[in-house]
This record gives sequence, C-alpha cells and structure tokens, in this order.
Amino acid sequence: MAEIVAQHLENRLKRPVERRINQGNTALAYQALVGGQITMYPEYSGLIESEILKEPPSVDKGMLFQRAKGEMARISQLELFRSLGFENPTVVLIRAADAERTKITTLSEAASGTEKWRIGVTFEFQQRADGIPALNSYHLPMSAGIRGMDGSLLFTELERGTVTMITADATDGRIDGGNLRILEDDRHAFPAAEACLLVRQDALMTEPLLRPALEELTGKITLPDVRKMVTAIDRDHKTAAEVGKEFLASLQLK
Repeated sequence: MAEIVAQHLENRLKRPVERRINQGNTALAYQALVGGQITMYPEYSGLIESEILKEPPSVDKGMLFQRAKGEMARISQLELFRSLGFENPTVVLIRAADAERTKITTLSEAASGTEKWRIGVTFEFQQRADGIPALNSYHLPMSAGIRGMDGSLLFTELERGTVTMITADATDGRIDGGNLRILEDDRHAFPAAEACLLVRQDALMTEPLLRPALEELTGKITLPDVRKMVTAIDRDHKTAAEVGKEFLASLQLK
C-alpha cells in the first residue's frame, strides 16, 4: 500500500516521494506520524479505536469510521480518508479437510462442537487489545494453550497439523490456495478493519494537490487485488515497487 501511494503521488505531484517502510506496529507508526517523521500511512479503522484511542471498537463499521475520523482530527490534527476499498480483519482458518469432517462453518459452531483445537497466532496478535480477548470470547475448546509464533510459520504449522486453527489477516494471499476454510466470525468479535490513509492536516493545507491525488485512490483497491499483490511478492518474488507500478497501470493511474 505504501508503494502504491508513493508512486501515485510521484505521478501527480511530479516530484520524488520518500518511503519510510516498516515503521513498526500501529503505536510506533502513529507516533512517527504525530511527531512529523512521516506525513501519512495506511491504517485500519478498527486499530485506530482499539490501539490508539484504547476504546472497544463499535461493531457498526460506519460508526467506527466516524468515531476514528473525528477523534484523529480532534486530538492529533490528522485526517482519516475514506477506505481505499478493502478491509483486512482478522480471520480464523482451519484446514478444509477438518471443516468437511466436523461440518463447521462458524466460530460459534467450533465453540459448541466436540473438537478440541490447537490454536496458533502471531506474536503481534497476542499483544493486540482486539486479538486474544476477541478470540477467547468464543470459549473455544482447546487441547493446549494458544501458541504464539512467527507469522511466516503459521500456515506451515497448520498444514503439518502442529496446530489445527490459526488467525491471519484477510489479505494474506495464502488463503486462496483452496486447502483452507475461513470460519465466520458470526458474533462480530473482531472489529472492522477498513484500510484508510491517515494524513497530517498541515500537509494537506500546504500541498493543494495532495488531497485530490489521495482521493483518486479511494475505493479503488479490493481484497482480491491485495491478495494477488501479496502473492506476487511472496511467491513470485516481485518487488513492492514492481507490483505497485503494475497495479496503478491496471487502474490507468500512471
């Protein structure tokens, strides 16, 4: 997302745009934004409420966005733009074979069944306010405690059967392999996660072309688009710059 935004701005503003990739988690990226080390970054609406505002996120996507937008303007002089077009909520995955064997499609069904799960999550998920508490709200029967691990290992360990359930980002390209099933979050325990640009207001005031350029990206990027781009990087070993350029060209934004 950062590369797509940077390339698009270079096309529209006709000057180089500095990338500062991998600023860290939400708390670190937000502090860099407030402190002026960066001008903008893509953030998820639910994480603004849970990780920045320290509030329980609303289950209503529209209300959540308006609350996040209003508070970011009030306390930090930041503007939250409308969604780029996709959401990236936490999803819970099991193997397709296990889904067929147990006949479950939702997390509530997984909680009420006889199967005892071995659950794997990322270390970052363990630290998030909307992570383990949301998952635990289902009271899933488990044969062992929730296991934290590096995100690169989750899908491999699920395939091996070391764990039988994992959490992941909805944008992960590995979800489309056909051998996994997403269990529906039927109680809406995990908050909405619309991908939105969070931008310093002073930058919008000093650069008149910035707002219209950013608004061109609103609603343009879909979840299948992101999964395809992630796969191109992870599996096909393309660079983010190559993938971003190809995507902008596909939208005729070049």
